[in-house]
Amino acid sequence: MRLLAGLPAPQAEAWAPTLLTAHAELLPDWESADLIARARRTRHRRVWKRSRRALRTCSDFLAEEGGGVRRRGFAGTAPRALLQAAAQVEGSVPLAAGPRSATWRLGDTVWKHYPREGAWQSLRRQLGAGPGRAAYRHLAVLELLGLPASRPLAWLPGKQGEWLATPWVEGSPAALEDLIDMAHWLATLHRHGFGLRDAKCSNFRRDAAGVLTLIDADGLTRSCEDAARDLARLVAECPKDGPTTEAILKAYFVTSEQSRDEAFEARFQERLAVFRAKLAR
Repeated sequence: MRLLAGLPAPQAEAWAPTLLTAHAELLPDWESADLIARARRTRHRRVWKRSRRALRTCSDFLAEEGGGVRRRGFAGTAPRALLQAAAQVEGSVPLAAGPRSATWRLGDTVWKHYPREGAWQSLRRQLGAGPGRAAYRHLAVLELLGLPASRPLAWLPGKQGEWLATPWVEGSPAALEDLIDMAHWLATLHRHGFGLRDAKCSNFRRDAAGVLTLIDADGLTRSCEDAARDLARLVAECPKDGPTTEAILKAYFVTSEQSRDEAFEARFQERLAVFRAKLAR
């Protein structure tokens, strides 16, 4: 089990039948699918556990005395002046703003601020469960998995909320014609046992080398149990003149291990109707 869990998913799946044949006496009632599923769960637990090193001092990261952590070699400081009304920071470019977060580009770094939202959110941050810390760890998970995503540079908590720093991804925003590649990306994530509840174009960029890269990991989940919901959110982006729903589904199922059974189809259609209704408002 540990041997398979230590291999990349495609390799583990290829080796599983050979391993079962070699140890048929020890595992008489096992099938390849059982072994692959157990190896995937073991690999998932390992990755989640290893991602904790991004939150403490180690060879790649350095914990801050006042709280927070940064990647070694990254010396950037949170641009707190941007939180002041009408404040201007030279070279800053606002990228997004909403009630839960605001994002700016400052040179080669993207800074995302998660404001304090009352006593409950304050308590969550004190317990180390704030959204900024979670997004930072999610990016560390994706780095360990080898999936194209922004690298976590720093997570810095403060009285005004949390700051998350990531590198600016040169290239272009993901477009509707990238939905097929996004389906492959999502399917690969699901094969690793993780989910993404807000798979949409605005959370991806295609970098200068043409690689589709996730830039916002706020919606990453530790489980892919509701894979139908994740896929439905992606398909809801599909316009009438873009890739067809069936083309996106085909791309997803070619890469994923999900079974397109009646239960999955029913859940997918249910969530797709909800997402499309929301987007139509």
